[in-house]
Amino acid sequence: MHRRLRNESASSSPFTFSEETVLAQLLVQPRQTGAELARFQQITPQSMNVIVKSLLARGYLSSGKNLLDKRRKELYLTEQGTRMITSIQAEREEWLVGRVAEALTEEETQVLVKALPVLRTMVDRASRLGSDEHESEVPGEPEEESGE
Repeated sequence: MHRRLRNESASSSPFTFSEETVLAQLLVQPRQTGAELARFQQITPQSMNVIVKSLLARGYLSSGKNLLDKRRKELYLTEQGTRMITSIQAEREEWLVGRVAEALTEEETQVLVKALPVLRTMVDRASRLGSDEHESEVPGEPEEESGE
């Protein structure tokens, strides 16, 4: 289902799968480092660095140092990045709603609707995995860096 959902809107997305995952993750959990994003995607920090540099250069991400720990370079979505990823997610949601309406009975749809909060909680917990500990240790908003 996930592959089909991605394929349905892939033609309209200017992002690779990995780039989209980074944008979606930062929408849910902003102020992550490249290393944290690499752990989430289970790729090397060097590979994540290539993805992040591309998104920074195209204006979808920005970076800054944490106010309390200047060694911590955090990433966050720009307005353009937020607009793009929310638009892609809305397009996919619309496609999925259409498929559900075609494939399920009213009763089956109601069962699915009741299960959504539990599924959403599972996804949220999985997407925050590994970044909650660091967030509580290093509070503070990032200072935007110039020159990137």
